[in-house]
Amino acid sequence: MATIATSVQQVGDIISKISSASAEQASGLLDVNQAIVQMDQVTQRNSTLVEEAAESARNLQMQALTLSRAVAAFRLDEAVTAPDVATPPSSVADIDMRDVLKDGRRDASQPGRGERRKTPRPHLRLASRRD
Repeated sequence: MATIATSVQQVGDIISKISSASAEQASGLLDVNQAIVQMDQVTQRNSTLVEEAAESARNLQMQALTLSRAVAAFRLDEAVTAPDVATPPSSVADIDMRDVLKDGRRDASQPGRGERRKTPRPHLRLASRRD
């Protein structure tokens, strides 16, 4: 009878260990489930960001096309050189007052700043002009 009681006790211990292991596995499965849910949420957010990035890329492409069409109206005339912008202004009206120091001298640290072009830019002309 003692051996039966010992055997029953051992079976009870084994069942207790199985129960404890099952509880640990259930806890582990809950952790795995939570990780999968978080991965799914991140994947959905990433999918949304990819869609937004694709839409932005399409918008930028359309803007680039529009800009390209707008700039296509101009042609660079490579035979004509750009006017020399380093020439000093010919009149007081051409001097930007921000470049004049308190004692009336021009600020030499910023040459050519504020000077206005008197002639149009011959190197940039409309494609539709025929001259």
